[in-house]
Amino acid sequence: MKPAVEKLGRLDLWRVAVKPGKPLAFGRIGAALFFGLPGNPASALVTFELFVRPALRRLAGRPDHDLRRPELRARLLEPNPPRARRREYVRAVTSAEAGHLVTRPAGAQGSASLTSMAGANSLCVLPEDAGDVAAGSDVGVLLLDCG
Repeated sequence: MKPAVEKLGRLDLWRVAVKPGKPLAFGRIGAALFFGLPGNPASALVTFELFVRPALRRLAGRPDHDLRRPELRARLLEPNPPRARRREYVRAVTSAEAGHLVTRPAGAQGSASLTSMAGANSLCVLPEDAGDVAAGSDVGVLLLDCG
């Protein structure tokens, strides 16, 4: 794909340091913007939320505060296993319990797994330098089922 896009236009971005979704492309073909999403379904959905949705909202004239999904803090109910040194977006289920937000993985986190995406209402944000994340940790969550 990369050579074909470069032949037709220009490629400004080829990879991003996120999991899932490392192979993300962005560039121009003529006057049109081009986004190339990863082939695995969960990776495509996550990178759409992180990169394409905000760009489309910006192009639609939305203000800065309305480009991204809301990010809140929640308590992680299950530990997160060892991971790559990339920012990770875990498909998760976030809910309110006793007046506080809590979150847990929505199932298997493989890039090809749609089951976890179908059951998720949020993305749990684990920074690249977080290492293992223990149950009870305070983590960021992007809420998906709003606006």
